[in-house]
Amino acid sequence: MDRIPNVVTPVRVVGFWQPGGVYFTGVEVSEAGVSDGFVIKNLPESIFAKFREERRGTVSGPGGYAYNQWLPTSGYWVNEALPGDFEIFEDMEHCGANDVCDILIPIRPLEKSVK
Repeated sequence: MDRIPNVVTPVRVVGFWQPGGVYFTGVEVSEAGVSDGFVIKNLPESIFAKFREERRGTVSGPGGYAYNQWLPTSGYWVNEALPGDFEIFEDMEHCGANDVCDILIPIRPLEKSVK
């Protein structure tokens, strides 16, 4: 964290899971700037479904519900142009066993069949 310029406080950490288990981590900054050893990742625009995850000593994430229950009945599909899920952790300076984060799944409306 000490090598990242212009970090906003309280610190918001953004994680991005991609297929194959690739994980990128970033933080909110007040001005863009990249130091040696860091990467800029340009992502396509998307709309998102947002789910709150509360960790009370163990992980009890919304992933199963989001993908297995909500998504099939929502009228949306996963946006394949942006494969992966985002995690946004608020106030990481005071994190612990009771962390709260938001999971954002990129989605797009279902296409209607043409008759």
